[in-house]
Amino acid sequence: MATSEVPQVCRRQLSAARQRDAEDRLADAMSASRASGMAGIEVRCERARRRLLSAARQRYAEDRLAEAVSAGARQVVVFGGALDTFASHNPYRNVPVFRLADSDIETIAAAAGFDRRLPVFAVHLGGADRALDAGLQVLQRCSGGVEIVFDVGAERVGWVVGRLRDTGWVVLEELDSAGLACRYLADAPGPSDSIEPRLVWARVGNNAGRLPN
Repeated sequence: MATSEVPQVCRRQLSAARQRDAEDRLADAMSASRASGMAGIEVRCERARRRLLSAARQRYAEDRLAEAVSAGARQVVVFGGALDTFASHNPYRNVPVFRLADSDIETIAAAAGFDRRLPVFAVHLGGADRALDAGLQVLQRCSGGVEIVFDVGAERVGWVVGRLRDTGWVVLEELDSAGLACRYLADAPGPSDSIEPRLVWARVGNNAGRLPN
């Protein structure tokens, strides 16, 4: 090769190397963009799934409520973030709904119109743990019988269920989010279902006036 051709060959090689480098950078950028887009889609899908699971928990509570009313429940106590619009569309005549904030649960016995001699169905979804603990103690003193549906963190559910059984409650069902999804969403378990709250349906088991089976 002539000496004069060397710079031209070098320039061509350098240009090709630069082109390959630019193509590699573009490919990396497109790959990162796709990964970012997929991550965004996964986050949105996860949020949508959590909303669906929340709706399914409320549906579960309303299904148990319908059964309780058919079995003789005559008043409903809703506390925490549970069934936030239920009182406005209560379909059950002559079954009053007492909606309480977490901080008010200990005043349920003094609420106007509440009769602790009548069977009660209670719902606690999305509320504070301390309100749930206080609510269970207060409701247990209702002589007409009590059923309750509540949710509780997966890390605490074992302790709560054990305490219920130790204090006279019968746990009728404990349902994790995977089971809830299968039942109401016709869906397979999701990757983060294990951190979702668990549902518990319980009844005061040592109460002579409890709701019939």
